[in-house]
Amino acid sequence: MSTIKVFGRIRPPRSKGKGGALSRKTAEYVIDSDDKELHIRAKAQHSQFGFNGKVFGPETTQEDIFETVAEPVIDSVLKGFNGTIFAYGQSGSGKTYSMTGAPASYKQRGIIPRVTLTLT
Repeated sequence: MSTIKVFGRIRPPRSKGKGGALSRKTAEYVIDSDDKELHIRAKAQHSQFGFNGKVFGPETTQEDIFETVAEPVIDSVLKGFNGTIFAYGQSGSGKTYSMTGAPASYKQRGIIPRVTLTLT
């Protein structure tokens, strides 16, 4: 793995009524068919973001995130290369959920517990 890959994720909603995720009520978002561009329209503003990795929608599972983002890094590290997964975003955007997951559900484990299990 010789390049930096940038991925984007629209955080899934926490639970009914709690809000916090990018919802179609506050903004309209579209992920292009190639999963590499995200278009967001909020009020009169339109923003477009490009990614060389992939854009994940709110329905994406933790397992899909792990397989797409972390497994290639693990493979590269096991071949002797350095590897880093860096989560960046504003408060409440889902960084902790993506990295550590939901402790109450084994299926919702994040990247860190899955990497640990893979390497043991």
